[in-house]
Amino acid sequence: MPMELEPKSGGRMGFSIGPVEKWVVTAALAGIVYMGGWMVVSIQSLLTHQAVTNQRLATIVEQQGDIRRIGVDVAEMKVRMSNIEDRTRELEQTRRAK
Repeated sequence: MPMELEPKSGGRMGFSIGPVEKWVVTAALAGIVYMGGWMVVSIQSLLTHQAVTNQRLATIVEQQGDIRRIGVDVAEMKVRMSNIEDRTRELEQTRRAK
């Protein structure tokens, strides 16, 4: 039975479809619902991955700050070592002079 336009109660017109068409419409609606659910799950998965990535990037940025601080600390240590070497030389010269 093909899809036909028939009069319904109250003077309105409505479509009447056969059993094959009902199965086609039901399958199409089931497919749409499935795809909607799949999209929700996919978006949730993407958001989870984005959160993990953001957390990892924050850790990397923090580590980069540590690297900069290490460079400053190394420079300070070099200055201190230079001062210690200078003092050691002065002490050795003083001892030799006595």
